[in-house]
Amino acid sequence: MRPILVRWMVAVICASFSGLWSVTCAVAQAPEASPEEFEVPKFTISALGDYEHQWFEVTIEPGQSTELTARIHNSGTVPASLRTYATNASNPPNGGFAAGAEEDEPVGPTLWLDYAAESFELGPGEQHEQRFIVTVPDGTTPGLYVAALAVQTSESLEIPGSETLRQIIRGTLSVEITVPGEMTSGVELGTPAFSPGGSGWALDVPITNTGTDRLRPAGELSVTGADGKQIISEVVEMGSVYGGSTTSVRVMLPAQVPFGEYRVSLGLADEATGVSASLDDVPVTLAAPEKAEAPTFVVDAASVTPQGDPVQYADVAATITNNGPTIPTATITLNVQRDGKDVESYPLALNQALAGGTTEFTQRYIPAGGWAGGSYSFQLVVSSVSGGTETVLATYDVEQTIEVP
Repeated sequence: MRPILVRWMVAVICASFSGLWSVTCAVAQAPEASPEEFEVPKFTISALGDYEHQWFEVTIEPGQSTELTARIHNSGTVPASLRTYATNASNPPNGGFAAGAEEDEPVGPTLWLDYAAESFELGPGEQHEQRFIVTVPDGTTPGLYVAALAVQTSESLEIPGSETLRQIIRGTLSVEITVPGEMTSGVELGTPAFSPGGSGWALDVPITNTGTDRLRPAGELSVTGADGKQIISEVVEMGSVYGGSTTSVRVMLPAQVPFGEYRVSLGLADEATGVSASLDDVPVTLAAPEKAEAPTFVVDAASVTPQGDPVQYADVAATITNNGPTIPTATITLNVQRDGKDVESYPLALNQALAGGTTEFTQRYIPAGGWAGGSYSFQLVVSSVSGGTETVLATYDVEQTIEVP
C-alpha cells in the first residue's frame, strides 16, 4: 500500500544545491513506507547546444531574442513523473548559484524567459526537450544577468527506510545572459552578525555587488576575542556574486563558542575586475540567551607536572567540560615558552571527539629539542575543526612552570 500524505505537517527538511545538482525536500507522511519496493527516480536538466559548461551562457543585445533548448533526461531505471518551470536565481552564502521555488514571484531576468511550466512523464532513458525564448528588453544596462530553470518530481515520493518523511527530488540549471557593453564593478561589505545555524552559530559578513559584472571575491577572514586572541583565521574563496546581488561571507562556528564580544576583520578582492573592500576590527556580539545557563565550554583545570630529576618528561592533565553537543573533531594544543620566548605549539590530541559532559585528558610532553636550561611556561588551547575552519573554543594559562637548570 502506498503511504497517504496527511494534511498536517510535522516537519520540513530541504537541502538545496546549485548548478545541476539535485535537491531533496521532505514533508510529513503516514508511517506506511515500503522501502524495499521503491526506487528513487534519477534525472538531469542541461543546456542543449555547444556550451563550455552544461548550463546556458549566452550573449544577447538589448531588444533582441534568442531561442534555447533545455534537455531533461531520465537517467534512472524507473519511470519519472516530472514538472519543469523557470524561477529566480540568487546567491547563497559564500556565493554561487541557487534556484528559487515555482511559487516565487518572477523578477528581473526571469521575466525575460518565455519558458512554459509543464508536467510530463519520462520512461527510463527517455529525454524531453523544452524550447524557450529569451528576450532582453530595450534599454537594458550592460551586465551579467542570471535566471534559473528547474525540474522536479510532480509529487512527493517515499524515502526508503523512513516512516515519517517524504521527498521531492529536484534538479536546477542556470541561464546566464550577458548583455554586451561596458560593465561596472563595485563591492561593499556590511556589518557582521551572528545567528543560529545548524547545531552551532553562523557568522555572516554581508557583501553586495554594486556593479553589473560578475565577481568572485577572495581574501581572508579573521575573528578575535575581547582579549585580542585570534579564534578564527580562514581563507575565503567565494563563488559567483551576481551584479546587484547581496549575499554573505559565512563561517560556521560550534555551539561551544563563548558568548561575548568579538572583532571581525575581512579583506576581499576580485582578481578579474580589480575591485576590493575590507573591514578592520569591526565589533560583533554573540549574545547569551535571556536565561543564561552554565558556560557552554570551559577548561576547568590544567596542569603540567615534571617527571624525573633531571626532567625527563612532563605529564599534562586537563579537565574539560562541554555543556553543548558533541564536538566531532577537536584539537588540543600545548603552547610552550621558555624564558618568555616561543618554543613550540605541540599537538597533544588531533581529530578527537569531545562528548557532552566532563572529559579528563592526560598526555605526556617532551620538547622537540629536549629540555634546555630555562623557565618553561604553558598554555592549553582547545579548538574545534570543521572542514577548513579551526575555531578556538578555550585557552587556559597553566599556573605551574618547569625550571630546568
